[in-house]
Amino acid sequence: MLRSYFKLAWRNIRKQPVFSAVNIAGLSIGLAAFWLIALYVGDELSYDRYQEKADRIYRVVHHASWNESKFDLAATSARFGPTMKAEYAEIEDMVRLHPEGGGILTVGDKSIRADDIIFTDRQFPGIFTLNFLAGDSSALKTPESIVLTKTLAEKLFGTATAAFGKTVYFENNYPNAVTGVVDDIPANSHLKFSAIRSMPANYDNGWQAFELYTYLLLKPGTDVSKLEAKLPAFFKKHLEPEMGQGITYRMELQPLTSIHLHSQLEYELAANGNIQYVYIFSIVGLLVLVIASINYMNLSTARASYRIKEIGVRKVIGSGKGQLVAMFLSESVLICIFAGLLAASLAAFVMPLFNQLSG
Repeated sequence: MLRSYFKLAWRNIRKQPVFSAVNIAGLSIGLAAFWLIALYVGDELSYDRYQEKADRIYRVVHHASWNESKFDLAATSARFGPTMKAEYAEIEDMVRLHPEGGGILTVGDKSIRADDIIFTDRQFPGIFTLNFLAGDSSALKTPESIVLTKTLAEKLFGTATAAFGKTVYFENNYPNAVTGVVDDIPANSHLKFSAIRSMPANYDNGWQAFELYTYLLLKPGTDVSKLEAKLPAFFKKHLEPEMGQGITYRMELQPLTSIHLHSQLEYELAANGNIQYVYIFSIVGLLVLVIASINYMNLSTARASYRIKEIGVRKVIGSGKGQLVAMFLSESVLICIFAGLLAASLAAFVMPLFNQLSG
């Protein structure tokens, strides 16, 4: 019985090719647009959530103003992390990142420029989630060591595993032992790099050289607001003697998962997204879906008025209300299936361009 309904639906669709094509095309374009927007919104909201300790990782940022000057910085100095860890029991660990930008890595007679190299503390792999293909989370505990991403390791050594244990020269002068190889960093991470190099534990650049990024790993169950309430005393003790009085200063602990969409500070590691765009695109996506659905219903209703004679004939030959409903429902299901398949093909075709435009 069900098969006969779909055969009849297919026959009716073929009898009205122009009408059916317009209906399917309108619905498929709406679905494709909605799916693309949904993928964009989902990707933006997923940033850094793959991190296993994401709910406990916070970035230290600060805001200051004096006279007519003002700054809101994502960067800190080297002393922030170690000092905060020593003074606040709520902090389980900390890590500092110093973006070195690009650099030349040399292996034998092969030299490659690597972008996004980060100078960092040895505890980085223990705080952030990395998928090691060679080595483990202790990879940076050795001085002058380096961890490569899979893509960079393959460029230098041919295969990722071949890089482990080898030596690469940074800027032709500084030998670094390859103590780990990790999978490439996911695209939905605000923190991207091609390699990380070990930073000496005693690295110090004073209190006012804001050129590093400090991340804290808080202990489970820590009340972040209570910890932030203690930070004005940290300023008075360590920074006010350096900066002088008359400055308005506030430190903030920024959740890792909020950085990409909610942080627009100076000296960000990379250009972030904007939560307003996510809201706007979400509304647009829903409107497109609603409009496509209304358009489909209007066209179907308009067509129904031309099928009154057909309905009357079917009633005369014994078709009941349930059978008529099943006939129209099977036709709608078939149109939706065709529209869905066409929408999926259209979305896949447009996806590369959409990714390029959306970043």
